[in-house]
Amino acid sequence: MCVTHTLEKMAQGSLYDQLGGGFCRYSTDRYWRIPHFEKMLYDNALLLSLYAETWLITGNPLFKQVVEETAAWVMREM
Repeated sequence: MCVTHTLEKMAQGSLYDQLGGGFCRYSTDRYWRIPHFEKMLYDNALLLSLYAETWLITGNPLFKQVVEETAAWVMREM
């Protein structure tokens, strides 16, 4: 499944904040390794919904972790 592969790579990549939860908006380098440390509520809301739905369908524990950490970031920071 292409969507699950993409979501896994996003969660494991540099756009996902491994420490604080949530996704940065974009990268500042052409290899997408250096994130721009701007996290937008509307970006994270859409990703939170997508990860939650995909977690319910697949049962993938990585997606559950992303959902929990992103929701915690939203509640804490927004």
